[in-house]
Amino acid sequence: MRVINHSTYYYYYYIHGINWFILQVITTVITKDDTECNANSSTSTPSPECVTVSSPASVVPVINVGDWYAVNYDGVKFPGEVTAIGVEGDFRVSVMQPAGKRYWKWPGVEDNIYYARDNMIKKLDKPEIANNRSHYKFNTKF
Repeated sequence: MRVINHSTYYYYYYIHGINWFILQVITTVITKDDTECNANSSTSTPSPECVTVSSPASVVPVINVGDWYAVNYDGVKFPGEVTAIGVEGDFRVSVMQPAGKRYWKWPGVEDNIYYARDNMIKKLDKPEIANNRSHYKFNTKF
């Protein structure tokens, strides 16, 4: 069996003005082109080579406003809260800055920019207040 065509399709669903996207990756493998299969259409059952196989290649997690994620910015990881979802599937994240080796704090000037899904590293639990100096800690390693 030889592979003629391999295509990946991305489907984005946007529901009623709510910032909620589902990204589903579906991989389709077609083993013969349409002309070869149409020529054999006189038979009642198609040959296995003419059947199109569709299967989910991977399920990408849904990212919602209010979720906490570790993001990658120029090779450095920062924790932040998703504040908006862009129309192109990117995510606006308000990130924190380091406060020592184990703690994080909100910067003096808000750092709130858009990140591509590739830069959304890992979902985090909401941070806990670590001390009375407005430092936070995360129970999830990133």
